Amino acid sequence: MTSAYNRHAGISKLSDLYRSLSKSGCSMSVCFIDINGLKQINDTLGHESGDELIISVAKTIRAVIRSNDFLIRLGGDEFLIVFQNIDAAQAEEVWSRIVAEFEKINRAEHRKYKISVSHGIEMLSCDLNQVLDTVLHQADAKMYDEKRKIKSNLQIIREDQ
Repeated sequence: MTSAYNRHAGISKLSDLYRSLSKSGCSMSVCFIDINGLKQINDTLGHESGDELIISVAKTIRAVIRSNDFLIRLGGDEFLIVFQNIDAAQAEEVWSRIVAEFEKINRAEHRKYKISVSHGIEMLSCDLNQVLDTVLHQADAKMYDEKRKIKSNLQIIREDQ
């Protein structure tokens, strides 16, 4: 549906890349993403609208990231972007471009909802002493911190308004 790696294949690719990059001493960053309000959209507008949102988010991300970066759909409303040879500050710059694309979509397309996402970025130094699971957990925690700060960015536009 999204042309992103599924959880199993994506985490396997990430682990292989991490082991490979650990030997060369270069860095990479990961970005956890959560689509805000997907359950509400599914419940209010139907799963077809929810699927449309998921596809739109994945397509937009894939259009912005570099060809050597990759997108993993972790499940439901969660994604992970893997940025190769890039630090967290550079990953935030790419994330800003992704958000700008979401904003263009929100202004241009006449949907019954607006795209809203939360994210958390963490850099992996590819140091063999750094545990991949720990870094992924830290990025996930940052994403949930941001999600808590966004009280409700979701806008559902009702036809009766």
